[in-house]
Amino acid sequence: MKMRESRRVPLCAVLIIAGLSSAHPPGWEKIPLELRVAQNGRGLNEAMLRQAGYPVDTVAQLQDAARNGKRPDVRWLALSVLAARVGQEGIPVFKEAFKDSDYRVRVTGALLSGAFGDKSGIPVLRRDLGTFAPRNGEPDPNLMKLQGEELIQAKRRNVGQMTSAIQVAEALSRLGDASGLTLAARVALEGEYALHRSQAIATLANLVVEAASDASVLAAQTIDPEAVLLAAAESETDHTVITSLKGNAARLPREKARKMYEKLITSPHPTEKDREMMRGYLKMYDREAKKQSKAQSAEPKKQ
Repeated sequence: MKMRESRRVPLCAVLIIAGLSSAHPPGWEKIPLELRVAQNGRGLNEAMLRQAGYPVDTVAQLQDAARNGKRPDVRWLALSVLAARVGQEGIPVFKEAFKDSDYRVRVTGALLSGAFGDKSGIPVLRRDLGTFAPRNGEPDPNLMKLQGEELIQAKRRNVGQMTSAIQVAEALSRLGDASGLTLAARVALEGEYALHRSQAIATLANLVVEAASDASVLAAQTIDPEAVLLAAAESETDHTVITSLKGNAARLPREKARKMYEKLITSPHPTEKDREMMRGYLKMYDREAKKQSKAQSAEPKKQ
């Protein structure tokens, strides 16, 4: 795979998850991300639905908004609030969202169903991935035939489709499906936009994490997501994407996280503040490894 040329591209969009709290009960981190976001954002999401003219006092009202809301954002917000309110009892409505006309609602339904162990939304998202990225991120040869305004419009459509494709790939990775691996690998190293590269990196990290507990996730793949992450850590110049690399490294198994931090530290592109922070993580890993080794050596040996 050809390495993307170094370039600095401003972030074209920012995803903000509001209402997050730093104080959570024990075991919170083991709850699927979709449910954590649903619980954290419940109050804000309910307020947004009311502001849009949709009452949220009863489960039936939420179900109606999820099914019949006039705007896609109303439908996916209602699905999220429904998950926070009734949990797995909302699965039938989540699965109805697989047929929604907007892919973002389909993604929300698939992720919420998957959070409760129902991964029947995977085939739906695979079809979406094929629609949005039929060439898995390879350049569109048809652009060579266009000029002027036609070319500009075609490029805009391609950027929009890539945004959708990488969002679907990331959702699939959270469901333990590697269908978007080839696309994510190409975008992480060659993607033109920082937002796309950041989400591709999250996709790759998700797959590394999933494969750590289930080797079959990557069994049929020829691309190693960890190797791509290391290559991106070495070549990436955009600070936003470096921040994504640094943050996603923290989610990896310790030895894999160590490799990522060591690669980022030796790269000339992170700030010195970032390097100091990552050196701190490595020192913490060393201390924990020494404690574990000491505890193991102190255990009575079996006869």
